[in-house]
Amino acid sequence: MNFGKCFKLLLGVMIVIAAAGAKNEFSVRLKVLGPSGKPVPEFEVKVLANNVNLSWKQGKDGEIEVLLSGVGGAGRYQVIVRAAGFAPAIIEMDRPEGDIEQTVRLTKGQRIELVLKAEDGRAIPETLEPTVVFPDFQKRVWRSFQHQGRYELDLNFTSLTKLRSGHYRFYITEDSPEIYVFIDHPGFMRAFRAGPFGKEELADGKLEIELPKPAELEIVVKSPKEPLEKLPYDVWSVEVDRQSPDDETTGYPLVSIKSEQMDMRIDRQFLAPGGYWITFQTRPADSSVGYESGRVNAAYFRDWKKYLFTPGQVEKVLFRYTAYDEDRYKGDRDVTINISWHDGKPAAGLPYTLYHEDRNFGSIAIKEGKISANGRIEITGLTGEEDASYFTLEIEKGRLGRYLFQLLGEEQTRELRYKIAPLKGNVAPDITVLNIFTGEKVTLSDFRGKVLFVEFWAIWCRPCQRPMVHLCEIASKRKADWDGKAVLLCVSIDDKKEDVINYVSSRGWLGVHHLWCEEGEPGFKSIGAKTYGISGVPTAVLIDQSGRIVWRGHPGSFDIEANIDKLLKDK
Repeated sequence: MNFGKCFKLLLGVMIVIAAAGAKNEFSVRLKVLGPSGKPVPEFEVKVLANNVNLSWKQGKDGEIEVLLSGVGGAGRYQVIVRAAGFAPAIIEMDRPEGDIEQTVRLTKGQRIELVLKAEDGRAIPETLEPTVVFPDFQKRVWRSFQHQGRYELDLNFTSLTKLRSGHYRFYITEDSPEIYVFIDHPGFMRAFRAGPFGKEELADGKLEIELPKPAELEIVVKSPKEPLEKLPYDVWSVEVDRQSPDDETTGYPLVSIKSEQMDMRIDRQFLAPGGYWITFQTRPADSSVGYESGRVNAAYFRDWKKYLFTPGQVEKVLFRYTAYDEDRYKGDRDVTINISWHDGKPAAGLPYTLYHEDRNFGSIAIKEGKISANGRIEITGLTGEEDASYFTLEIEKGRLGRYLFQLLGEEQTRELRYKIAPLKGNVAPDITVLNIFTGEKVTLSDFRGKVLFVEFWAIWCRPCQRPMVHLCEIASKRKADWDGKAVLLCVSIDDKKEDVINYVSSRGWLGVHHLWCEEGEPGFKSIGAKTYGISGVPTAVLIDQSGRIVWRGHPGSFDIEANIDKLLKDK
């Protein structure tokens, strides 16, 4: 194909793409005025939507038009307006049918002088610029740290003015929410957060923050201790994640390095005190080759370390590849596992696989067979020290059950009992749970005659968060349609009811029925979780009007609305 034809083809494709994208476009036209009603000469505007983070756009003489195109059809937008000498304005808006025109009035607000001082006397770098944000925008700041220096990620919603090294000025409104101050400056301090600071701390218009001495982290990657004829991997990577100070299960990537070098010393990192995960992984050059679930894949090695760094702590972390040890799971412990159906009958003849959860190589299948006529599985020679590895028993390749256990304590022989979770077609077993807000005991049979969608979850579960948001959106959207006919239940397996109350209240997840597994031990050992065979969250079940399970699985893979509507229609 000659150049002329290529150009025409490319031009045609671009026109088609532009035409398709035009349908997903709208513009935001703003008039930005000061307190006296006069146009603000110079200002900046940023639009945020879902995970979209557009650059700041410059406005002049009180006017600006921002064209939004291809931002994923977000249903909710935030428009930030900032200008030197004014407090920022934040506009919340739903996805419009057409273009938006709005007038924004900026106020002077309260002037705040921000002073940064290093506890160890180090000079504040001339190029350091802190980020001042409101609580709702923290996650965006945490996520931005991995991209430090790669592209524009200015999330400073105030028009921060540098007065001199370590001294800054910004403005906030009189009714401003609390603020946080973030610092992420490679070579000086990474991933530092101070706050929240409210009216009391800001009353005199001055905010002084003393920066702690950073921890120093050195990472070294070395070739295997035992010489290998040929390395099974081609590429290794190291990632440093900052643990959220608010949620120890959430981490934000901070440093990510890939290399093909055998040995390497990574530049020293200066980290704010706090929790971190450091992970080392290897893989072949073509990561789609050579991986087989349940088997040893020599090229896929993983090791990690967790630290809670204190001010001034100096740590050297060494990573090196270690070949798989096929005796790692072997020991002097025996286990008898009793498997029954949810009605108590032995689950005779079902195929099972036992996996060893190897720290470095993942789930490795070590034994396969069929459950005996009396529902028992006898396994000998497993490790059982206090820091013993985990084992996973899967029934029917996980389709009928997945059970995680360790062999701890001094007993040489252990007996475990598991019930296969109620499945599609089974009558949903009744459980008693607690309404977290009223304290009332509730049973699933209380809702007999209605369609029930029951989602088991936990506040510490990262994969539970998006399905929970989606479920609350559905509840709000279909409240009138489903009133008296369908009920959405969220059943928490968390340790404490109070934690669930605070968590869902702070996020406004109040459109569904929030229940808590009160009976039995906490978590997966609660009676509610065990009755439904919950070995991982989120897990949901859909129950029809007669009390029979019609679906079970991950809520993210299920069209909740369509399936509830179908049950209501078919009644």
